[in-house]
Amino acid sequence: KDRDKALGVVPYATSFWGKREALLKRGVDAAELEQFYWLTEELRLAVFAPELGPTVPVSEKRVKETWAWLTRP
Repeated sequence: KDRDKALGVVPYATSFWGKREALLKRGVDAAELEQFYWLTEELRLAVFAPELGPTVPVSEKRVKETWAWLTRP
C-alpha cells in the first residue's frame, strides 16, 4: 500500500535531487527550487498523512506541472 502511494511522490523527489545542481548552474532560481522541494514534501504529507493536511494546496498534477516548468529548456 505504501509503495503505491510512494509512486506519486518519489519520482519528483528523486528528479529534484538528481537535477538540482544542473538546474542551478543553468540559472534556475534557487528560491524556486527550494519552493519545489517543499511542495514535494507537502505532497508526501498529503499522501502519507492526510489527516494532518498540507499547509498549501497540493496535488500530484500541480507538482508535475511545476517540475515541468522548472526543467523547461
